[in-house]
Amino acid sequence: RKYNMGSEHQVGGNGAHGMNEEGGWVTPFCLHEGNSDIMFSGMKNVWRAIGVTSNNFSWEKITESGGGNIHVVEHSPANHNLFFYARSGQLFRTENVMDADPEWLSLSTPGSGNIFDIQTYPTDENVVFIAKGSKVFISEDKGFNWTDITGSLPDVNMNSLAIHPNSELGVFVGSDVGVYYRDAFLDDWEMFSVGLPVDASVNEIEIYHNPADPEEDVIRAGTYGRGMWSSPLWQD
Repeated sequence: RKYNMGSEHQVGGNGAHGMNEEGGWVTPFCLHEGNSDIMFSGMKNVWRAIGVTSNNFSWEKITESGGGNIHVVEHSPANHNLFFYARSGQLFRTENVMDADPEWLSLSTPGSGNIFDIQTYPTDENVVFIAKGSKVFISEDKGFNWTDITGSLPDVNMNSLAIHPNSELGVFVGSDVGVYYRDAFLDDWEMFSVGLPVDASVNEIEIYHNPADPEEDVIRAGTYGRGMWSSPLWQD
């Protein structure tokens, strides 16, 4: 869900389809969880476009916060009105993202460092995970209160999160030193890096989920300079 949205990419480049501001070199974006014809992009502000599968659409700015580049955007699959974004260590939320003028709330988060990823739980709109600096936190009230679940994770950047679709609160984290896994039945994180290069810095993890046949589910990890890797999901 991150992409170079520079001038050669006319979906969200500055000046294309009404977009009039720049974002980060690696610009976060996500599709609407219930309608793949709708896209959200994080530039200096959050932008929304309807009809992105055609060439006849316009971007609409749905925040007025400005400031630095947005690093993460996340749309809830459990509640299509719920949306989060992060800029550096700041976290924001709306519960009416499809309205003409969404109302945004600034949320306090513990710890220090940048928020590298946000993951909303697919079946419970109240549950959200964040990776912030070298720590991982969970909230069970849409981001008002947080519990530190970092446990024994190493003191390195936690770059990316992915929810295990066939688990209870199962979450993978991709870090500067590999992948780890934890769920409601584990007291701490378990390393999930067998087969990865020893020095693999994992920048992005994503899960391919087939609801009709979970046996086909896989997790994929994109590394910094060491290629892309794939594995079956955690098995209890």
